[in-house]
Amino acid sequence: MENFNLNISEVSIKKGMYDILSADTDFYAFMGERAYYTFDRLICDEDIELFNKKVRDNDRELFAIRLKDEAGKCMYYLMRTYYKSEDKNVTIKLAQAERFVQAGHKCKKGLAIRERLLELYNDDFFDYDVRTGRVVIYSTGQYTNERKEFTLEEFEEYICNNSDESSVKSVNRFFAALRNGERYAELIASRNFVNDTSGIKSVNIRACAIYNNCVYERMVGYIHAGTEKVQSVRKKVNLDLLTGLISKADITNAAIEYIDRQKLKGTSIAIVDVDYFKRVNDTFGHKRGDDVLRKVADIIKEEVGSNGLVGRIGGDEFFIIFFKAYDLENARGRLRSIKNRVISTFPAGVENQPAITLSIGCAAYPKDAVCYEDLFTLADFALYRAKAKGRNRYIIFDSEKHGTLEEIRNMKMNVNRINSRGDMSVGDILCDIMDKVYAGGYPLEQLLDDIVVNFGIQRIMIYSADENGAHHVACMAGEKRPSDDIIAQTEQYVDDEEFGKRYEDGMMVIDNISILDNHDSKAYNMLKKQEVLSFIHVKTQDKNGKDVILSIESVSKRVTWNKSWLHYYRIMGRLIKEYSI
Repeated sequence: MENFNLNISEVSIKKGMYDILSADTDFYAFMGERAYYTFDRLICDEDIELFNKKVRDNDRELFAIRLKDEAGKCMYYLMRTYYKSEDKNVTIKLAQAERFVQAGHKCKKGLAIRERLLELYNDDFFDYDVRTGRVVIYSTGQYTNERKEFTLEEFEEYICNNSDESSVKSVNRFFAALRNGERYAELIASRNFVNDTSGIKSVNIRACAIYNNCVYERMVGYIHAGTEKVQSVRKKVNLDLLTGLISKADITNAAIEYIDRQKLKGTSIAIVDVDYFKRVNDTFGHKRGDDVLRKVADIIKEEVGSNGLVGRIGGDEFFIIFFKAYDLENARGRLRSIKNRVISTFPAGVENQPAITLSIGCAAYPKDAVCYEDLFTLADFALYRAKAKGRNRYIIFDSEKHGTLEEIRNMKMNVNRINSRGDMSVGDILCDIMDKVYAGGYPLEQLLDDIVVNFGIQRIMIYSADENGAHHVACMAGEKRPSDDIIAQTEQYVDDEEFGKRYEDGMMVIDNISILDNHDSKAYNMLKKQEVLSFIHVKTQDKNGKDVILSIESVSKRVTWNKSWLHYYRIMGRLIKEYSI
């Protein structure tokens, strides 16, 4: 039966000014072509005062308000506003009122259909409400309308009294699943505890959990009494116990089924990685880390909806299969909303809360590859590019920008293995890197990663000049990469006039940024904000003659640079000339 989608949107706005900070895909679809940046411009004039009062009171109550569609027509929406975090930004959840009415009619119809289906098999309906701790069994037979109610403990005692020794393990597993909120629960009893019908040889209860915003609310299912002894039915899909998403094995099997077996054109995959997740566990503890993963999983699942499947494939890695994403525009919008909603949910600067961002790589079948294994390689490479460019972004694979599958496969095989035996000199390593650069097909991101790994450099940033001569961060590699906000606030230090006087023959070597404090406090404060402790700058140009600055930085511990290596750093600057930045 068709599901009914209420299209409940979530929007984050700035208190007082009502600037729209982030929103989901459905809300952007409602906005259409309108270039509004403040939420209040969408509200019908007569309801502005009501909206302001609800935001001011923060009572979290549901209220009706009229919003203008693209044609200017006022339509009723049900809305709730509240402050989501200590930054006092306002979160709005809203849905078109008419859809609630339609959903009510459809729900009523759906319940009637389900009741008739249960009657076909003479099955009963099972419902466990976690909040009240009550278990209710509804009999749906043609001549009965019976309702039995128990506490969970009473129901467990009732089942145990009506089961033999062979059912003990099944009973224990079933009630453990109910109490722990496992996604599925199944009980096979060899005695009939449902009714007095003779010939019944076993009773089977199968139920699944219902969650709301990561909170386990109830377990619902059916009770089937049969004349044949039933066997446990393996669940079609195994779920990850922490997040409730599809397990790694099953989401992978699904992707292989759609791409390699059914060859469904327009199938796209995305790999999602939580940036610097280890720091969350180290700083806030594993329990908070689990909470973050559950919330991120919920956001991804809500945004993907019926347009695909979502699984968890690693500790902090998620996997999305998009259906019918032929031109990837639909997938692009959903990836953008996923990224923005996570930022809005875990904003920077909130005390005792981690700031969370995502890096995402995406590729499409058959546009980019003709089998699952190759498609995963390309999506994984796109994820790698997202990380190399500073994280907190999504990248959709493009062969014109990123290279051929063969080039990427070779690159992934050789990444960071230049001195795997540890017996090469610094000069030999650099010569090997130079050979790769001049041979072509060696992405800039890999060059930077190889320099970081093989030369023990903590971080590299490349600043590229725009048409006005102002430098901006183009890419980076290494550890402690600054956020986009930090970069926007600090990148202009490289153009500071006083700072520029320290170059000698196109190079600047600073062993301790403290020496800048008295002479150039502006550059000092910006470097400190980027967590730079010491650095080397090399002025160079890219392939197109654009001015570029290569910044080699220490960020975890202050480094006194080896002056005998300075010519190596100059060579690294020359290698940049082989790339368009």
